[in-house]
Amino acid sequence: FEKLDITPKSAQKIKPVLERWLTEAEIRHRAGIQNLTEFVGSEPSKKRKRRTSFTPQALEMLNAHFEKNTHPTGQEMTEIAEQLNYDREVVRVWFCNKRQTLKNTIKRLQQNDSTGTASAERISDSTVNTAATG
Repeated sequence: FEKLDITPKSAQKIKPVLERWLTEAEIRHRAGIQNLTEFVGSEPSKKRKRRTSFTPQALEMLNAHFEKNTHPTGQEMTEIAEQLNYDREVVRVWFCNKRQTLKNTIKRLQQNDSTGTASAERISDSTVNTAATG
């Protein structure tokens, strides 16, 4: 309760709710419900979909399409997915990820350029200062 910042007054208000929950939880426990999700009363979460492994040929085709058009239409994505025998959603996510990777690469290159320029300026400044004092 301390980490949740619950005041004594608010704890007093939720006490009846907690007591009812605890009573129900004890009844469920006695009934043999050991699974935590069943015990707490929530629905089990969906299982995560397996990660898609692309064949080299599929990657070659996806990259070729990406070079022509980074934002294919829904119809184009459906056609690509059918040609490659992948779900349309897999192809859509691939294009999203590829655009994000490209964006991050451009950003990183621009940061390196500005850092390189700043370093070059500092070096030329220190050279000028050394020549002026020397």
